[in-house]
Amino acid sequence: MRPSKAELIDLLHRALPVTVAIPDGYLSESALAEVLGVDRRWLRALRTGGIAAPRGFGRGFLYSGDEARTCAVTLRLTRLGLGVAEFARFLRGPCETATCRAGERGCSAGDCCEVLLTGLADRLSGDIGELQRLQQLLDEPAPPLPDGIDAA
Repeated sequence: MRPSKAELIDLLHRALPVTVAIPDGYLSESALAEVLGVDRRWLRALRTGGIAAPRGFGRGFLYSGDEARTCAVTLRLTRLGLGVAEFARFLRGPCETATCRAGERGCSAGDCCEVLLTGLADRLSGDIGELQRLQQLLDEPAPPLPDGIDAA
């Protein structure tokens, strides 16, 4: 059976070293946006994508501690390069049997999160290698200009 969204978020929250600390209690959308340092439109994207499900309150929304933590985890993952839509698909499931060792029936939250984080780490490693190659190119001395061309 696929782990619940709450199990996945809880494990990711513990696994990710730097997530924004969320105060206890309910937060308005404006207050949560301020705590996370994001625009309210970003929180709307999480609602639309099915990642966050705050309670409607008048014309606004109230985020419980769990929903706020979900937003904080999502923010951390997006800053590491995971797309919001990609994370929404991960939370919705089902597991991709090609990538999940146990398959959909035997997955634990740890299995699912390991697949997600390993894939993200592999992608980041490739990006780091590419940035290092770019840095080496920038550090190389520029070739001399042909005769008759002034550098100024």
